[in-house]
Amino acid sequence: MGWGNTDGAGERAGVGRSDLASAAPLSKADSEAMFRAIERHRLSWTLLLPGVLTDFLNHPRRGNYDLSSFRFAIGYANMMPDIIAQLTAACNIDFYDAFGQSEVSYLLAHGVSHPGERPSLRKQPAPLLDVRIVDDAMNEMPVGQPGECVVRGPSAMSGYLADPKANDDVFAGGWLHTGDLLRREPDGMLTYVDRKKYLIKTGGENVYPAEVEQVLARHPAVQEACVLGIPDSYWGETIKAVLVLRQNQQANATDIVAWCREHLASYKRPRLIEFVAPEQLPRSTTGKLQRHELAKWPVTDDQKV
Repeated sequence: MGWGNTDGAGERAGVGRSDLASAAPLSKADSEAMFRAIERHRLSWTLLLPGVLTDFLNHPRRGNYDLSSFRFAIGYANMMPDIIAQLTAACNIDFYDAFGQSEVSYLLAHGVSHPGERPSLRKQPAPLLDVRIVDDAMNEMPVGQPGECVVRGPSAMSGYLADPKANDDVFAGGWLHTGDLLRREPDGMLTYVDRKKYLIKTGGENVYPAEVEQVLARHPAVQEACVLGIPDSYWGETIKAVLVLRQNQQANATDIVAWCREHLASYKRPRLIEFVAPEQLPRSTTGKLQRHELAKWPVTDDQKV
């Protein structure tokens, strides 16, 4: 976790030169350490991922620090648009919504939301990349229809080190296969749909977890949602939702089911719901939810709805 400043922070921090940039790398995501670093070094931006983001927003001592130099954050807003709107309003900052992966030098598409704005799911394709949305046979998908995003260009990697099998798979057809399902809009913007491997097949129907997560995240009491497929002897897979509630908010499974019935088709509704504290969610070192770990959690009778 690191903070940076490219706005003459060196002089304000006492370095003595206005053309120096300051940075404050942190060994772990600690919100109060971030507040202290912003105030001391007049830092202006950082990367904020889920988990860190909500702690930063809700920390009870955030108001005790001078964060006036903080101008923008970079992160991924699709699953937490309301939280992003609250953060930008509370801190009077912009949020640069970045989508991509390391294999394409991180950035594939991007957007920006200003203070108090709810981020759009549509994003502007990054320059220098050719982007196609294709089916499994590499046929171009019609506008408005989801397909796998494949790319090529100077910012795409040349290959994985000493792994020819992985390179053959990822570069099938001469394009880098991202594994992400996207939809091209009529205006050329790109909308993220889901990871291809996360697709849930239940009773012969395809369900994209991200769509269900976006509906759940709009519930007034829900801070974060993760949806995954659980093996089921009758349906093939059934849908499970793991939910974190917002501070000082309450909801039970009955409330969530009623919300889903109002906003989702029946076959997309979770049949299993588990409520957890935010610190219980398994995350990578960069803050990403580890769905494979959630899939190992036991299914109990009290989760069935």
